[in-house]
Amino acid sequence: GTPIRIFRAYDDRDEAGFVVREIKRLVAAKQVSSLSEVAVIFRANAQSRPFEEALAKNGVPFRMVGAQRFFARKEVQDAVAYLRLLANPDDA
Repeated sequence: GTPIRIFRAYDDRDEAGFVVREIKRLVAAKQVSSLSEVAVIFRANAQSRPFEEALAKNGVPFRMVGAQRFFARKEVQDAVAYLRLLANPDDA
């Protein structure tokens, strides 16, 4: 099989960026016929945010399975609404 590659990331965003670049490389090299053949698996829901952001920023469509998207979480939506209110009180 394909040899294992090791990538040491500086942080979670670096890791997510690497994964997105690899997905794009696989598609460009026709090593996968469609994105539906690619899966990114992580062990904790807290790891989803950098991947969601990197995939969306790079126009790579994705679907979350078994977890809720970071920005769809109620507590995150509440925090964002509160911050928007603080930034623009006339928008209430």
